[in-house]
Amino acid sequence: MEDLYMHGWKQYSEEDRKKMGGMNLMPNDPESASKWTESRSGYFRWKFIKQALEIRNEFAQLHLRDQRLDDFFKYQGMIGK
Repeated sequence: MEDLYMHGWKQYSEEDRKKMGGMNLMPNDPESASKWTESRSGYFRWKFIKQALEIRNEFAQLHLRDQRLDDFFKYQGMIGK
């Protein structure tokens, strides 16, 4: 989450945005916001997806599971069906 906040996830007022200048904030318009979201999602996958899977697997060994998370990793082809 820290990465998202560092790259503008939180919506700021126009006044705050002006004070922050050239920071890489989440855009206000829908098309640019969609591109920003896709970019951050790609970064997450590149940087953290393997770690997230490892944590999921550790919890699964303790019989702590989340079906939506399992479904996500199944959809990604990262765990068996």
